[in-house]
Amino acid sequence: RSTLFPYTTLFRSSINGTRAHPYKISSTDGLDLLAKNVNGTDGFTANEFNYKHFLQTANITYDGSENNYTPVGDIYHYFCGHYNGGGYTISGININVNDNDIGIFGFVYTPGIVENLTLANSTLYGFTDVGGIVGFLYGDQYDPDVSNCRVESDVTIGAASGSAPNLGGIVGGFQCGVISGCISAATITNNGLDYCQQFGGIVGKMNNVTVIKDCLYTGTTVTPVTRTGI
Repeated sequence: RSTLFPYTTLFRSSINGTRAHPYKISSTDGLDLLAKNVNGTDGFTANEFNYKHFLQTANITYDGSENNYTPVGDIYHYFCGHYNGGGYTISGININVNDNDIGIFGFVYTPGIVENLTLANSTLYGFTDVGGIVGFLYGDQYDPDVSNCRVESDVTIGAASGSAPNLGGIVGGFQCGVISGCISAATITNNGLDYCQQFGGIVGKMNNVTVIKDCLYTGTTVTPVTRTGI
């Protein structure tokens, strides 16, 4: 199959993925199709979409059934495009897997950008690098990679098994880049499991070449664990 979105009507009014003519996503089918294209599943060839632009044009609601969502990108297949949530919300995601890189976006790598997006009424349980917006972020150290995103108070981010590391309200694991203007009220929990570590209201784990600015955690629960994040 082609990895170019214009072959389908799921991306309405799409032309070529430029800033002026972004691929438009308005449904669960459209977002799932993006994941299949990036991850290279269901017969699609993996595509990082370097510098391609995507615009969400409506609220997207999943049905809440268990494991009803596949994150966009993973450790082997990065999302390197520009996703503008348009101020809209994605809700109803329910993931419970003993796996890595869990979020709306599983793995975002420079020049990837995610902005203006809200996650609500969702549950995300995983092992390593679990975040409401991005599971693992390796971005650009000078420009915002995740900005103006929100995770609401009806979102739970938790450990699927013991010893789970790197869980955060916005981003789970943060290797390099800039997170700016984000707010999280999510519950971050070890789910009663032992030896979990590096949980944070905004980020679970961050390394040296990282910047977090103008971000706020307004939630009430981050389970105390060894080596907390931010």
